[in-house]
Amino acid sequence: MKIKNEIDSYKSVESTFYITNILSHSDILMRGGSDKDIQKGDYFYILDEPTKIIDPYTKKILGRTFQYKYMMQVVEVLENVSRLTTTEKTNLSRRSSENLLNRRKPVRIDPNQDVSDVLSDFSYSAIKVGDILVRDANMLQHIKYRPNSK
Repeated sequence: MKIKNEIDSYKSVESTFYITNILSHSDILMRGGSDKDIQKGDYFYILDEPTKIIDPYTKKILGRTFQYKYMMQVVEVLENVSRLTTTEKTNLSRRSSENLLNRRKPVRIDPNQDVSDVLSDFSYSAIKVGDILVRDANMLQHIKYRPNSK
């Protein structure tokens, strides 16, 4: 149950803003409106659960990566909730190596192996009610990898 406890503590840190309703494939309602000083035009990121990087032999957790599911923009502000929609704004300093990867010879991967780029900024995972949102300004640190302190 240690994994569950780590996820719970992660959620409690940033749980001020979260999805309350999914209106469509592009629009959501978020907890927080004029009561939390939300402004029309603000950008928010939907956080994905941290991905653990686990040593396949020792099973020890070597670190975690943090990704966003999507970026959304506030289009309507009410007293306690805001309406957000998907956006194409890309202001993250993305460490893109796509050009280099296109020149490399691809490797064969076991068909039963999961392939997931844990270093990309966005996971594009499915969203759900209760997902945490953070303001663009709160994520200026762009922490992509945090090794275990133990």
